[in-house]
Amino acid sequence: MRMRGKAVANQTPVYTAEESETHQKVNITWNSNHTVSYRQVKRWFFDKDHSNGSLEDNVTTLNVVAVVSTVPLPVLPLPDILLSTAGFVARDWGYFMQKSISLSFSSIGQTVAITKMVGQLLFDGFEDPIINMGSAFPLPNTLKIPYDKFGWFYQRNGSYLYDGLFNIDTGQDDIGHVGELKNWNYRNTTEFYQGTCARIDGTAGELWPPKRGREDRVTMYSTDLCRSISFDYTDEYEVEGILGYRYSGGPSIVDNGTLDPSNECFCCGECVPSGVLNVSSCRFGAPAFISYPHFYQADQVYLDQVEGMKPDEEKHRFYVTLEPNTGIPLDVAARFQVNILLDQRPYISLFKNVPKIFFPMLWFEERAAMPQEMASQLKLLLHLPTIGLVVSITLVVIGLITASTTALCCVCRNVNPPLNDSDTKTSNGVLRGKESMLPLMDRNENSTKTILAT
Repeated sequence: MRMRGKAVANQTPVYTAEESETHQKVNITWNSNHTVSYRQVKRWFFDKDHSNGSLEDNVTTLNVVAVVSTVPLPVLPLPDILLSTAGFVARDWGYFMQKSISLSFSSIGQTVAITKMVGQLLFDGFEDPIINMGSAFPLPNTLKIPYDKFGWFYQRNGSYLYDGLFNIDTGQDDIGHVGELKNWNYRNTTEFYQGTCARIDGTAGELWPPKRGREDRVTMYSTDLCRSISFDYTDEYEVEGILGYRYSGGPSIVDNGTLDPSNECFCCGECVPSGVLNVSSCRFGAPAFISYPHFYQADQVYLDQVEGMKPDEEKHRFYVTLEPNTGIPLDVAARFQVNILLDQRPYISLFKNVPKIFFPMLWFEERAAMPQEMASQLKLLLHLPTIGLVVSITLVVIGLITASTTALCCVCRNVNPPLNDSDTKTSNGVLRGKESMLPLMDRNENSTKTILAT
């Protein structure tokens, strides 16, 4: 990692963390306005079999705590681990105080780059003298540092508070709105952006309304970005024998107004070239910027800053594949890269000569694909209308045949009445009853008797 000129970012091995089978929903409340409110808990477990390295591997990366602690930040109601440092307290200090911070950094051996184990950087966290120094400052209770370590997912794993409170439509009034996010943290707009950029639109990312078309846009709200993002139809894709529509994220998701003027409200101050999204307001003022992995679909200026970037559509695009009739996700690949803005600080010797770079820290991919067992159930659900139609037609045909047979039998009975026990036929087909024959026999007998009597 060079700190003068172009930075070098070498992609480390892939470290896979397996998420629990389902997102656990907690504090579920069914509301009278046909919405449901809940929080969710996500848990990840390191998957050694699908990883190319171990959590004990050492990785050299940018000293994020030191970088963020030197950024001038606005006063905010609640600190984040990235701003809960001495730099946060010194944001308005003058030359002499900032020089004091510079000397403090030197005395505790701070460097621009640090080497830590993967497990520490991701989940376990690591202690840092700057955090300890920030904890020693006399701060109000609202600005007390609630963390003792730094890690990208430290204290997030298993937390039911991190993702916030969701309130979604059940679809009882209109199935076309099922799954839509009505409020997040009791609001239908965010406090992190202004104007239309503050609106909360779309779903929570787990279910979409049915009857999706190729011309439709798929929208979801991302709690990590604190904004709604939309996807456009790109192609068809088959998952476990089920045909789905694939919607992919385009440049507009990471645009700050360069390509789409309506995205200018995402700038949060200085607008940077398209390709990175400023989420500093969402991350308590930390200089954090989100992009696609390897600056995919980003302005060339970002690729020129860092060596080792190899954007690839197949590996780095963000997409959602939906079954169009039900709106059920078949395959999802959420891919983003976290970048930290490294900039010069003339009064702090540690960062006096560094170039201005959007430095890639890590990129992640969250994959979710429908398992075979669930796909079989969905196939049955999709085939139910066809099965019902076939059964209905079959029953109608059987009913028609039965009715026709019954009618034919009735006609035959009327034309040729059936024989009863008292009926018989003569040799020439003439029908006679027994009562007409018996008198004839009687007459013959009487006649004989009469002759004998004479």
